[in-house]
Amino acid sequence: PKSSGQMPAYAKANHIPVPAWELASEPYYFAGFFPDASAYLDAMKPFRDEIKAVDPHAVVAIFARDPGSAATLNLWDTGIAGYHDKYWGAVTFHYYPPPSSGNFAQWMADESGVLATKSSSLVTDYLEPINPPGTKFLISEFDPTLPVDAKTGAASLTDGTLWGGIYVAEFIMRMSTVPSVAYVGAHSIVNVSGVSSTNPNYIAVQNAADSGKTIDTTSLDFGFYIAAQANGLAVLNGVINHAVRSIQTTVTGGATVPATGAPQGQTPALYAMGYTSAEGSMSVVITNKSAKRHRVQIRVNGRAAHGPFAVEFVAGTD
Repeated sequence: PKSSGQMPAYAKANHIPVPAWELASEPYYFAGFFPDASAYLDAMKPFRDEIKAVDPHAVVAIFARDPGSAATLNLWDTGIAGYHDKYWGAVTFHYYPPPSSGNFAQWMADESGVLATKSSSLVTDYLEPINPPGTKFLISEFDPTLPVDAKTGAASLTDGTLWGGIYVAEFIMRMSTVPSVAYVGAHSIVNVSGVSSTNPNYIAVQNAADSGKTIDTTSLDFGFYIAAQANGLAVLNGVINHAVRSIQTTVTGGATVPATGAPQGQTPALYAMGYTSAEGSMSVVITNKSAKRHRVQIRVNGRAAHGPFAVEFVAGTD
């Protein structure tokens, strides 16, 4: 623990902004170190103290367990709820809903249900009640589902697709309505849902390693390209990464889409959020979860907004 203050001290001295110092990632997978949440929280306390000693304003985060589709707290999060000394100022967690089954339409229906019933409520109904008032929350990984199910080996039908881009954008937009949510980031930078490559060059790197040689990877042609999901998310990122506040936004009318677990098994096809930049300009981001075209009338404070508007969008034939 004594060494754990060195990095925040360096960050503070060099004016490097750090949203939060996370005390271990997914610690529940390392039962040899952390048999339960209490053991984890006990072990992390000295690290937290060292960080706060060098930077009293540092935000220190503990790790909660992915709630999945459970209606009640899992054992790890129950341990967090019952811990005697809640010394942290933030909580990080990852969120991957259970994989769906059936055809692509069924996957979309299940994931639309997640957006409608298991997005912002993960924080407001599940995590906020078991943490101290004022706790900030950071989702440092999420996707429509895991790219590959570790138990069955089944691959996700939706990760990396245009639908995946719609899902992750709307998930972040819904989270942006919760004041206690500080940061949200999708998984991952290099994967089916982010930047992909036509040739990963594994063999060239393996051969170099086997022969004990170094290799200049900048000379290799990887053929990097942005997956459809990342292109979809980029539309939102172009707005939200320059925003200073979200604006209360409502949508009326329009089509509905199947949504597993939602009232009447349906949810509105359109979801929208407005944002204001530091310069005072306003933007609105709209997701359309249906295959139906919509004509949208934008109103600000009840009055119709007239263009022309700069428009950026992503769409596909399917």
